[in-house]
Amino acid sequence: MRMNPRPPGLYRWSRLFRRLSTLAVVVVVTVSALAVYSATQVRPAPGAAGGLTQLLLPNGTVELGATFNLSNPGPFAFTHLRLVAVVSFPGAGLLAVGGTPDSTIAGASTGVVPLTIFIPMATSPVGATLLTHDAALPVDLWLNTTYAGLASAAIRAATNFTWGAPFAQFNATPGPPAPQPNGTLQVPVEITFSDHAVFGDVGTITVRVVSSAGVTCATSSLPIATPAGAAFAQGLSFYLGAGCDPSGGQLLVSYDGPGISAAFPPEALP
Repeated sequence: MRMNPRPPGLYRWSRLFRRLSTLAVVVVVTVSALAVYSATQVRPAPGAAGGLTQLLLPNGTVELGATFNLSNPGPFAFTHLRLVAVVSFPGAGLLAVGGTPDSTIAGASTGVVPLTIFIPMATSPVGATLLTHDAALPVDLWLNTTYAGLASAAIRAATNFTWGAPFAQFNATPGPPAPQPNGTLQVPVEITFSDHAVFGDVGTITVRVVSSAGVTCATSSLPIATPAGAAFAQGLSFYLGAGCDPSGGQLLVSYDGPGISAAFPPEALP
């Protein structure tokens, strides 16, 4: 019986190399597929890692801070993880942007990611509106990360941020003018608002009584130091001379505080 000759050693090594190469390709493809799948599974974890903070900076910018729990269910680490936030104002477009530093979350664990957003109250076209009106601000969150050094993921989520106005429901309400025995005309004004922000209101409110001809009849300034969450109510009285008729005029009210100067909507005088 004739035996098949044994293949040369070079052939045997070549065949082993091909098998190992095929196995290596299978392993790489499997790991890559796992990395791609796992990278798409990053999700906010249940529970809040930290509450929202608001801070009014000296330049008139409001700094919003928040922390997020992000879950990494896969076996490999997320690296170069970065969260980007884009805040919009309904009907006015882009309001603010923010983000996080690069972070790493180990496999099969939950990491805490800090997010900081800056709202330019002093320069934004809607800054005056945000002073007096609470708002639900749409926020687009973009998560970019690298997983296992093999796959990248860009995940988008949408949410709303509830903005509490520092001068919510602001009103400067004029009362009916009252003639005085000395010939002047008393115009009472009541200033009211509620601070719905998490920072206090500190500064000066200035009120001007302006006639229908555009002449400033009287001016008064009111220092304020209202704690966060508190309501404010205080009355002022203006005494106008005979040469200034407030009928048909306006109350012009402005606020000057740390980094912010803003005018409130004018109020008609009776």
